[in-house]
Amino acid sequence: MVRKINSENIWQPFKYIFGMQGFATLVVFMVIFIFLSIMSPSFLTANNLIGLLRQVAMLLIASVGMTFLITAGGIDLSVGSANAVTGVICALSVVKVGLPVPLGIIVGIMAGGLIGLINGLLVTKINLPPLLATLGMMVTLRGAAFLITGGHTIYGVPDGYLWLGRGYVLGVMPVPVVFMAIIFLIYLFIQRKTKFGLFLYAIGGDRIASRRSGINDKLYMVFAFVNTGLLIGMSGVMASSRFGAALPNQGLSFEMDVITAVVIGGTSIFGGVGNLGGTLLGVLIIGMITNGMLLLELHSYWQQVAKGLILILAVGAETIKQIKED
Repeated sequence: MVRKINSENIWQPFKYIFGMQGFATLVVFMVIFIFLSIMSPSFLTANNLIGLLRQVAMLLIASVGMTFLITAGGIDLSVGSANAVTGVICALSVVKVGLPVPLGIIVGIMAGGLIGLINGLLVTKINLPPLLATLGMMVTLRGAAFLITGGHTIYGVPDGYLWLGRGYVLGVMPVPVVFMAIIFLIYLFIQRKTKFGLFLYAIGGDRIASRRSGINDKLYMVFAFVNTGLLIGMSGVMASSRFGAALPNQGLSFEMDVITAVVIGGTSIFGGVGNLGGTLLGVLIIGMITNGMLLLELHSYWQQVAKGLILILAVGAETIKQIKED
C-alpha cells in the first residue's frame, strides 16, 4: 500500500530548525540561490561557494551576538566602529607592544567585551535607550580608532597573525569558516538549551513580567551586550588578519549588514523573537547579494540599495504583524 506523503510533514523539520519567520527567509534564500545559479555559471563553482562562506564568516559571528541582543530587546549600532577599534588594538598589541600573536588576539577580543560592558552599563545603569547609547558609542569609537592610529593604517603584522583570516584547515577549508561554524553551533545550543537563552527571550518578550518572575533583567542585558562585544572583537581581529593590516575605517556600514541579516532572518526588532537558524539564512542572503552582483558585474552601489530595501521590507512586515497582534 502506498502511503500518502503529507507536504506539511516534509517541511516540518525546516520549520523546526529555522522557525516560522526563518522558514519564510528560507524560501527567499532558495529563490536567490536558484536565480544566481541560472544567471551566473560561476556561482555554483566550489571556489566561489567557499569564497562566499569566507566572505560571510565575520558577518555571521557578529550577527550571532546581535541576534541574542535584539531578542532581549536591545540593539547595538556601534558594532562597525567596535570592529575597527578591536582590530586596531590587536594589531598594535602585536606590532608595537610585541605581544605574542595568541595573546594579542585575546587582547583584541577582550577589548570588544569591554566595549560591550560599557554599552550595557550605559543602558542599565544610566537608563539610556540602547539606540542612543550605542549611537554615541559608534561615533566615539570611530574617532578613537583614528586617534589611536593617527589616521594611518597599521602594517607589519607577522605571518602568524595572518593565519586567523587567511589560513586553511587541512588545506581546504578557510579558518574563518571553521570558526564561524563552531561559534554558530555553540550559540545555537546556548539559545535553545540553556537558561541564558531562555531568559533573553523572556526579557525581550515582557521585561516587567520577567522581572516579577525573578529574572535579573538588567544583569542579563549587560551579559547580552558583553557577549555581542566579545563576538564583535573576534570579527574585528579576524578582519584585520584577513586584510594583513588594521585600518581605522574598517567596518564602515558593518552595523547595517549585521542588523539587516538578523532582522530578515526573523528576529523581531521589538524583542522576544529570535532564531539563529534564520540569522544564518539572513547572513547568506546578504552574502549572495554581494557575491551575485559582483559576478553579474553590477555596480557596488546597487548592493546598498538592495540591502536597504530588504531591511525596510523586513522591518515593515514585522511592524504590520505587531500592529495586528496588538
